[in-house]
Amino acid sequence: MNNSGLLALLRFLVKLIFSIITAVMVCHFELMKKLPLVLFPLILLMPVKALGQYIRWTANRRLSWADYTGPAEHNQYAARTNLYVNYTYHWHFSFHIFAYTFNVNNRFNKATSWSLKNKQTPALLKHEQLHFDISELYARRLYIALNEKTYSADYKMETAQIFSRIIGALNAAQDKYDTETQHFFSTKKQREWEADIARQLRETPPYP
Repeated sequence: MNNSGLLALLRFLVKLIFSIITAVMVCHFELMKKLPLVLFPLILLMPVKALGQYIRWTANRRLSWADYTGPAEHNQYAARTNLYVNYTYHWHFSFHIFAYTFNVNNRFNKATSWSLKNKQTPALLKHEQLHFDISELYARRLYIALNEKTYSADYKMETAQIFSRIIGALNAAQDKYDTETQHFFSTKKQREWEADIARQLRETPPYP
């Protein structure tokens, strides 16, 4: 085998090895209805049975009260919505450099979300749905930010910084939404938020 053939073989083997090895970094946040937000990273190992407790955001799948299957907490709140945004990535060797591809998910956790049956109104459900929609908007922004950056050797720190910045903005938006709509009691502000988030979702490309 000549040198050019050997070099081509080596390049093929390198690409094959790095296509097999997949690194997963999952970052997670939990959105609690009307409670402080908790943000922390973790490695997510999900049993098959647990997959059914999550609803991935789609434009045609709206939440229903039947999705709130968690045990109700005894406090002054009518509902609690738990949302999770995570990202995964894998690397590959391209044009003599390492390249990274990111995927993002935005999901609703049925098992830990709850509502009081005597408080289940269409207006409250629409309010909760918009929390999910806001989360989707920022998940899309996260996907764009992660995939458009050129990374250095400190890619782990750089991805964590991007995640922290966008999730921080998401948390602030969720707080602002609850404050301005008075937790759905302001019908006028609720309609304004619904229209604005719907517009931004139309203008922001979805992730795969």
